[in-house]
Formats: sequence, structure tokens, C-alpha cells
Amino acid sequence: MIAACSSGGGSSSGSTRPTSTTRPAPATTRASTPVAPPPGNLLQSHEPPLPAAVQEGAAAAVGTNLYVAGGYDTARNSVSNVWVFNGSSWRAAPSSPIAVNHPGMAAIGPDVYLVGGFTPQGATDRAFVLRPGAAAWQEISSMRRARGAAAVLSIGGSLLAIGGRDGDTQVAVPERYDPSASRWSDLAPMPAPRNHLAGYVSGRLACVAGGRTPSTSAAIDCLDTATGMWQTLASLPTPTSGAAAAQLGDLTFVAGGEPSDESRIVDLVQILRGGSWSSQPMLVPRHGTAFAMYQGSLWACGGATSPGFHAVADCTSFGR
Repeated sequence: MIAACSSGGGSSSGSTRPTSTTRPAPATTRASTPVAPPPGNLLQSHEPPLPAAVQEGAAAAVGTNLYVAGGYDTARNSVSNVWVFNGSSWRAAPSSPIAVNHPGMAAIGPDVYLVGGFTPQGATDRAFVLRPGAAAWQEISSMRRARGAAAVLSIGGSLLAIGGRDGDTQVAVPERYDPSASRWSDLAPMPAPRNHLAGYVSGRLACVAGGRTPSTSAAIDCLDTATGMWQTLASLPTPTSGAAAAQLGDLTFVAGGEPSDESRIVDLVQILRGGSWSSQPMLVPRHGTAFAMYQGSLWACGGATSPGFHAVADCTSFGR
């Protein structure tokens, strides 16, 4: 999972955010406000906001806990904050050892991993794990390549780091982390290397949607973890980067983002079902959200409601 924005941020296309809003006042406890969709569309709900505004962070879920880490604050400073939602309210978790924006985050069993991203010195190859009950993050083996704005996914008991960039270089070679050996290894190069892509898991497929190279991409590419081969799915109707993505049942969807010129927010949820695309408005149009599957829905927290830098604390969920 991984987000968007300028000097290290995301992109996509769409229209500007509506001037009217139906967002409720921030809540400290779980109080979802479902917005009923037309038949076949996703149910979108407001969720308790983060304790602080942040964009270009990352998220992962373990059981009843949802973690959100890193990103930029409203002053465009990289942060080391980690927040955890327990199904009712948010609290602080142990801070990351480094302040980082555009990291990747995923969980293997009860362990939460924070991988790569951008620091003031540039892209990093460092990676960390937070184990149950631990008071601090533990550093693990570094990736073979520094990368930020990549997709980091958990699949088959391993981590995959896909895409991203290091300076002006698009990182073409994905890497797989084996926690039992504490080792990263190379996988088949991406057919179209890019950064600010939205990663999701579909069975044995590790998929990435949209992104920038720096031009905005409409591609959806999936790595078959059984064969090691890449395959390309139907392209997005609206190219986007810095979006959120997931598969829920027979629906694959990509929400929000902005184009690489950062001229507007993509205010759509693009939905693929049975080989055909449809769309619906995004409840809170954003790019650069931290997103993860949590309790059967995709949660998207933080991000920016305007192109470029405009961090917010909003959390919304997408479900069936």
C-alpha cells in the first residue's frame, strides 16, 4: 500500500472536490455514517479521523488493529508518528525509528512491517518490524534497492516491494522478503516501472494500479506469485497516481489520486466488475492516503483533499 504527492508525492486525474461537504465533526470513537450507494456500487462510510492530519503515509491491519505510519504533516515535514485504531478509538503506537514519507507497510501474521520511503536525504532501503507487545520497532535486513512511493504487499507469508523510485530512477525490479531467512530476493522486472502505484492482492496475484513515470499511468499489472510471471489487466478508464486500491469479492476498485501534473484530484472510485468499468463519486476525494484492508473493508486514512500538499485527518471506508 502506498500513496502520492509532489517532490515524492502522488497523482491521477478526475475533477475537483465539491464545494459542499457532508463530513461530520471528528469523532473519537467508532461512529460510521454509511452513504447508501446505487445497486452494484460500493458502500462508503465516514470513520473516526486520525489524531493528526497526514498525507503520503502507509497503513496495515493486524486483527482488530489498524496502523497508520509516517507521511507528511501539514507543514510538509516527514513524521515518525505511528497511530493505531483498535476498532473504537485511535492511540499512539511506538514511533518509527526514522521520519519518512511515502513508505510501504504490510503485515505478516501479527507482525507489522514498515519499508522504504523518502527521508530528507532521499529514498531509503531500510525496513523495520513491530512485533506484538514490543515497545519499539526492530530493524530488519535492508532491501537491495532504495525506493519510495512503492507498493508493499503481504502475500503467501512474504512481503513484496513493487515499483517506486530512487531519485529520477524508476525501480523496475520488485523484491521479496522472506521473514524466516530475513532476506530480500529479486523477482521478475515490472513490464512498466513506475511509482505512486496502488497495490492490492487478488488471490495469488500481487497487483499494482496506476502510478507515474512521471507521466500518469492507467495500467494494472499483476505478478503471479505461483509462476513468477507478470500479466496485464484492463486499463483504468481514468489514469491516476497516489490512489487507493483493493479487491472486494467480484469488484476491483481504484479510488482517488491525482494526475502527475498535480492539477486536480480524481474524485472517482473506478470499479471493475465482470470485465466492465463503472464509477461512483468518492465520499472524500483525496490522493496520498494510507490504505489497508481492515475488518472486511478498505480503509483510507489521511491524504490530501487538494492537489499537492494539503494534509487532512479524514478516514473513510469502502465496503459491500
